[in-house]
Formats: sequence, C-alpha cells, structure tokens
Amino acid sequence: MLKKIKDRMKGQDNRCTADPIYVVQQKRRIFGVKHGYTDNFAWTDDDGNVIDCNDPEAEEMNEYYDNNYEWPEGWTRTGYIEEWVFVQPFFSFIGAEKYIEANRHNLEEPRVYVDSAYRNDEWKAVREVLMKEELDEKWGVLCEMAELVVKDEPLVKEEHKAAFVETCEVLGIGEDDEECGFLPPDEYRKAAKWLKEHQRELYKEADEVYRKEMEK
Repeated sequence: MLKKIKDRMKGQDNRCTADPIYVVQQKRRIFGVKHGYTDNFAWTDDDGNVIDCNDPEAEEMNEYYDNNYEWPEGWTRTGYIEEWVFVQPFFSFIGAEKYIEANRHNLEEPRVYVDSAYRNDEWKAVREVLMKEELDEKWGVLCEMAELVVKDEPLVKEEHKAAFVETCEVLGIGEDDEECGFLPPDEYRKAAKWLKEHQRELYKEADEVYRKEMEK
C-alpha cells in the first residue's frame, strides 16, 4: 500500500502548495441564523424536511408569508449559512477521490481541498519518508525474496530474510491482502502464507540484523 501511495504522490499536481494535504470536505448547513446575518433562508418542519426558499416548491409558502407575515402551519422559516467541514486527510489526490467514490452516499456535496502541512512537522516527516528512494530499494528486495519463495527456492542470503520481513511490515502486506502488485494473487498468497509460518524465526533474525546495525 505504501508503494501505491508513493507512486501517486510522485505523479500528482501539488496545486502550487508546499507539502500538500488533500482534504476531503463536505458541505454543511447551519440553521437558526438571524435575519441580517445571512441572505440564505429555508423552510423546515418537525420531521426534518428542508425546502430552500429559492426552490419552486417553496413558492406557495413564500407567498403566504409575504401576505400574512406569519409562517404556514407546521413550517418554520429560518436563515442558514453554509460551511465546508473536514472529513478525512490524504497524502494523494487519487486517495481522496477514491474515498469520496466509496462514501459519496454518506457525504453532502463532497470535494477535495488542498491544504498545506506548513509547520506540521509530523505530517512532513511521514511524507518525506514516503518519497525516499529507500522505499523503492525495499520493494526491490521484497520482489526478489517473494520470487524465491513461490519457486520453493531457499533464501540463501541471510540479510535478505530480515529485509523481507521488514519490507512486508513497512508496505503493510499480509496474508489477507488480495494483491501485491508484482505477483499473481495465487503466488502472492503462497508467499504471504510462507511469511506467516516463518515470521517468528525471521523476526528474530531481523532483530539481530538491527542490533548489528546499531552497533556500527
């Protein structure tokens, strides 16, 4: 998954924004605003129905109100303002669009707004890690090791065993995932199954490699 995010980030338009955050927002109406503070008005009833005063459906109620200076029975005329509210942040525009596509039925007029991670050191640090070429190197190691696994060949290089485990963790790969990107689903599931069966042994070796690196 991290490889996918990185590829999206490298090929996207930053919209002239440094360290962009692609924010999914939705529109929300705040009712109960007094006259003189808004130009937007709507009719509401006790069942939660809302009819904008500019809609053709509201023509009769508007006329009744203008002629009688009172509201039609069961309805209330109220002012409102509209604002964009935060829903979810994403590292890529594509990720934000996919979220909207999957959740549109629960969102009100969603959009993608590009904000900046200015002075957001945590966000910028994660973004920098995602964009590093080191991730490509790890991905290459994973490809090499997975190919050995599905061919039933031994992992002859000891350092690759630890790298294989570490890379799977970094990339968020597990047995339940449906795709890997470089292997057919059946072969990938075989590699993931092998990883799960050997994870305790490999984690131990990964710790040893880490300790040796720290001692240098």
